[in-house]
Amino acid sequence: MKVAIVGAGAMGSIFGARLHEAGHDTVLVDVAAPLVERIADEGVAVVHGDEETIARVPATTDPAEVGVAEAVVA
Repeated sequence: MKVAIVGAGAMGSIFGARLHEAGHDTVLVDVAAPLVERIADEGVAVVHGDEETIARVPATTDPAEVGVAEAVVA
């Protein structure tokens, strides 16, 4: 399923990372170019207890790049 997450802050990034790790075609969309660039460079770090995972979730500032999504989380 293609999922667009509007807002790549703490909660949007966690949901986006988990959906991406579950195998969904997930894209984070945010207006903050520096945040999108950092996600592109470093991925999304999710810390759960003593475990940290890095998810390489695609991110963009341009919603048109996402195309048609089956679900949008805002």
